[in-house]
Amino acid sequence: MAGINTSRGAVTRIETLESWRQNVWALWTAQMLAMIAMSAVIPFLPMFIRELGITRDVEERQWSGLVFAAPIGKDRKRRRKKL
Repeated sequence: MAGINTSRGAVTRIETLESWRQNVWALWTAQMLAMIAMSAVIPFLPMFIRELGITRDVEERQWSGLVFAAPIGKDRKRRRKKL
């Protein structure tokens, strides 16, 4: 194990690998739960939009698309600034 010092409590390669696997598992689980939640909300989004007073079908679809796409657009804008 080149470059890994196991003296004085340093992290071993096996511990690092296990930590990496735990992080991937936690991220995968969080992403899966987020996608399940989003899938549960999206079919009801037009109904929530109607509660705000939007009555025309065209406006309802536009607002539903805007509400759904806003977080994606914000993320893209943030990433573009970093480049």
